[in-house]
Amino acid sequence: GVSGYFAESFLFMFAGRAVLGLAIAGIKTASITMVGDYYEGDERQKVLSWQGSATKVGGFAFMFLGGYLANFNWQMPFLGYALAFLLLPSALLALGESLPKTAASSPKYVDASAVPFWPCAYVFVSATLASGLFFVTPVQLPFYLTSAFDASPLQTGLAVGVGNTVGAIVALTYYRFKHHLNYVAIYAVIFLSMSAGYYVLTLMPTYTTSLIAMV
Repeated sequence: GVSGYFAESFLFMFAGRAVLGLAIAGIKTASITMVGDYYEGDERQKVLSWQGSATKVGGFAFMFLGGYLANFNWQMPFLGYALAFLLLPSALLALGESLPKTAASSPKYVDASAVPFWPCAYVFVSATLASGLFFVTPVQLPFYLTSAFDASPLQTGLAVGVGNTVGAIVALTYYRFKHHLNYVAIYAVIFLSMSAGYYVLTLMPTYTTSLIAMV
């Protein structure tokens, strides 16, 4: 991720982002899998809530910080990725000491016929759509706010950060929603909320309205 600070060509930037994408895919997959390994039942739902909230809090902090640093130099926000080096030692120590003792007894092979195809396909397609729709915001919103309201990098970072902040609050209460709604209903609420937010964005007469849309 830090490579973006030193990028002098599009190819160099592209290569660095590609490697970063591989890393993010690995971390997201591993962290969700570990929650499934370490916890069960209501405790698992709570930990998933905390994890989702932590992700959103980090998103807000880095969007806000990135927008602030971009006022000085467009390359400076990439230095934020250097914080990963500070997390690495503690992560290695914590994970090394707390690996599940029963991991070795887990089955090495899973019968493919035991995996329900259509429910899995529904989950994968829904997750892909949700991720794609979500990332429209950090990718496109800064350009739109700049062209519509001549927003500064700090203002664009704040707009994206507002959405992450609300997301962090909602994530903390996820396990409460799960007690009253099934997964299909939760998906419905998610997509309806995203649709409503993007519809409000199309009506943006002011910068303040864009903040409401992000909420």
